[in-house]
Amino acid sequence: MSRRDLTVAPERLADWLAGVDERHGPALVDASAETVALRCPDGTCVELDVPYPPLDVDRDDRYGGLVAHALTSRTVGLLLLRRGSAAVGVAAGGRLVAAKVERRRVQGRTAAGGWSQQRFARRREQQANELVGVVAEAARRVMVPYADRLDAMALGGDRLLLRTLRDDARLAPLWRPAQLSVPVVRDPRHDVLVEAAGSVRRVRVTVVDPPG
Repeated sequence: MSRRDLTVAPERLADWLAGVDERHGPALVDASAETVALRCPDGTCVELDVPYPPLDVDRDDRYGGLVAHALTSRTVGLLLLRRGSAAVGVAAGGRLVAAKVERRRVQGRTAAGGWSQQRFARRREQQANELVGVVAEAARRVMVPYADRLDAMALGGDRLLLRTLRDDARLAPLWRPAQLSVPVVRDPRHDVLVEAAGSVRRVRVTVVDPPG
C-alpha cells in the first residue's frame, strides 16, 4: 500500500477527477462538508479536502458540488514572515490585488570573540521586535482595508513572530476569518507571495493505492 499527497488547481479539478475514473474505474463517491472520498473498483482510495469548508453538498452532482465550490473566487489575506524579511498581501481569485514586502536586518549567529551572549540576544530580540513593528504597520495599511471581505488568512513562516503579530491590536480585524497554513521555504519576497496566492486555492488530495 502506498500513499501520495498532492494538490490540484481548481481549473484542473474536473479533468483530474475524470482521469481517476478512467485509470481506476468508476468510483463510489461520498461527499461531506469537509471531505469528498472516492472508492475505486481496483481498491484505490482518493480523499479530497474541501477547500474553505464547509461544502454545501449537492446530491445531484457526482462530486457533491466540489468542483464548483473550488472554483468560487475568494479573497485571502497573506502574511509570510521570517526573521529579516516579510511579505503581506491580499489575493482575490488567486491574483494579488495588494502587496508589500519589508526587509529588516535581524542578527544571525555571533562570531567567536564577538559580543557576549546576553548582549547578542538582546540585540537580536530588539531587531526582531523592530521587524514585527514594521510588518504590523504594513499589514494594517495593506490588509486591514480588506478585512470585511476576507474569506481566510494564510500564514507562514516564523511561528513566534506570527504569534507576536496576533497580539497587535491594529491587526485584530484580520483574525476573524479562517486561518490557513502556508509553508515558507524561501525568504518572503514578491514572487513568493505570488506563489502563495495561487497555492491557497489548490485542492489537497490524498491517494492511497492498494498493495501490489
